[in-house]
Amino acid sequence: MIFLHCKFASETLTVSILRWTREEENRIKENNDRNLKCIILDMTAVSSIDTSGIEAVFELRRRLEKQSLQLVLVNPVGSVMEKLHKSKIIESLGLSGLYLTVGEAVSDLSSTWKAHGQP
Repeated sequence: MIFLHCKFASETLTVSILRWTREEENRIKENNDRNLKCIILDMTAVSSIDTSGIEAVFELRRRLEKQSLQLVLVNPVGSVMEKLHKSKIIESLGLSGLYLTVGEAVSDLSSTWKAHGQP
């Protein structure tokens, strides 16, 4: 069970994801691999989220967008979904920013990129 309940945890999560993103982009460049296009955040185990957790999601989305990366949320459940909806984060992610499963997200996003000629 994961609780995003304090500013420190929220900032640590955001910093960790951004650090991983940088490392992954460097690995991709070194191996002449495909570009990183999005970060899928599986929220299945998140049973509660507070204001600082919601702010962390907003901040993560904002910082990823600056890097031309999309944030996708998967399976926020119960009160987490309600709070994300009330905070307008769901609206800001758009239609391709929220999925029920990681598999569904990967499949749909891959199809969309292929339809637009992106590998």
